[in-house]
Amino acid sequence: MKLKRTAAAVLAALTAVSAASVCAFAEENKAELATLNWADIHGMKWMSSLGDGYFLYFSESRYAVDGVVHIEKNDKGELTYTDVETDIDFSKNIAFGNGRSEYFQLIEKDAEGNAVKRYVLHLDKSSNKATTINTFPGDYIYTHEEGYTVAAKKSNDSKTLTIEVTTPTGETKSSSLTYNGSGEWWWYSTFLSSGDNLGYVIWMTDSGLLEDTDWNVCGYDIYKIDKNGKLNKIHHADNAYNFGYAGAGENYYCANEQQVAKFSMHYVLRDDGSIVKIYDGDGQLKGAEGALAVRYINDVNNDMAIAQCYYPSISDSEEYEYALLDLDQLSKSILDIEVKTYKSMNTADNGKTYLVKNADGKWGFLDEKGNEIGEWFDDAGEFIGDYAPVIKDGKGYLIDRNFNRVSDIIDATGVTTYDDDLFRFENGDEIKFVTYNTSTSAPADETSKPEETSKPADTSKPAETSKPADSEADKDNPDTGAAGIALTLGLATLAGAAVVVYRKRK
Repeated sequence: MKLKRTAAAVLAALTAVSAASVCAFAEENKAELATLNWADIHGMKWMSSLGDGYFLYFSESRYAVDGVVHIEKNDKGELTYTDVETDIDFSKNIAFGNGRSEYFQLIEKDAEGNAVKRYVLHLDKSSNKATTINTFPGDYIYTHEEGYTVAAKKSNDSKTLTIEVTTPTGETKSSSLTYNGSGEWWWYSTFLSSGDNLGYVIWMTDSGLLEDTDWNVCGYDIYKIDKNGKLNKIHHADNAYNFGYAGAGENYYCANEQQVAKFSMHYVLRDDGSIVKIYDGDGQLKGAEGALAVRYINDVNNDMAIAQCYYPSISDSEEYEYALLDLDQLSKSILDIEVKTYKSMNTADNGKTYLVKNADGKWGFLDEKGNEIGEWFDDAGEFIGDYAPVIKDGKGYLIDRNFNRVSDIIDATGVTTYDDDLFRFENGDEIKFVTYNTSTSAPADETSKPEETSKPADTSKPAETSKPADSEADKDNPDTGAAGIALTLGLATLAGAAVVVYRKRK
């Protein structure tokens, strides 16, 4: 538990500003890079991004929030920070729950690390203030970017699940499901941070022996959770031997299912109710090492899905591959479709580009259809706006979407994108916020485009899970996420659980 501060730190209304350095010598037609050291922001060591230059900062412990700051560029082109005024007592043990944009959740914990109170705050960017709009007990809740809060409450005695939605104005609405079947009771809830829906529930309807067999099977439903707390059924299936959650987002739900004496089926359920099979007994995805199985669908944009995959034939592999699947193509045929896999894959611009890591540990980009574009770098961040940060041979700079270098060069060992004009550059233990000075920027000509480098012949090797940039302080925090579960009837009884779904970044 972090040390208590003086009472003056309770309501942080400071407007202290720390100016940062701007590169003194800008190349002709290249933007100057303005930087601000993390250590100059109250000794910040970790952070969680709220978007638009707003960050929770952590100075003493990666699990205890010390305050909120706004990073912006002043009239001189320098990066500065301003403290955001809040009504939270940060001398208590305050952790980050979830959230981004204008609404986020903080958690007050006791000395043992148990959640005792939860706060949902609204960030008013015009006044630079974050104010509590709703409070809750310590039980798990999830906060949507529009200020709605959703919770799943279960009663084991009555086998009832209640989905409770609290609006930004504090009004509570709910819907319930009760299990009336025989045998095991199982459900799984998935909450979303953005979009028209607040999440989904996959719900077992009944279970028992299939007629004239000793196979234990069940039926299940899939529901959407809307902002009025209603559960709207969008899918039903019968006689499933296995089924489970395998990913969800603003416009899709992914599940796996196995019928008796049939191959496992993996499918994406679209918002319009249509189903796209990713693989079943009629066909499979194929990678460089043979048949691929899908574990999760991480994101869907314009019918292109990021799939976390693995090779069933490589039983000792604990790493994963990432492939970009064309759902329109899969809706027409799933007969042995070949895909290219990468060690990591993310998008931060709704599928216009994808940041990928190849088998050699180099970073590059795919276009909206999965074609490799540009060159490979030692490290790179996503495109959100016009530019992305990259590193080659220990030098970091910004590139445009034509892969022209458009900025000065600084020493760097790692880069990340936070917003359309705010980036993170690391150089060893030194971490900086970085932006560009547009007043000195000009379109790069063809002579400034980096030389093309040969691409590796084989980029399909075992995968690793990519690191989200907006959860720096949450990597080991059990309150900010949970893994998906698949159900095997007769082998285990699994309780329902909530899953955090959010846009992943490197």
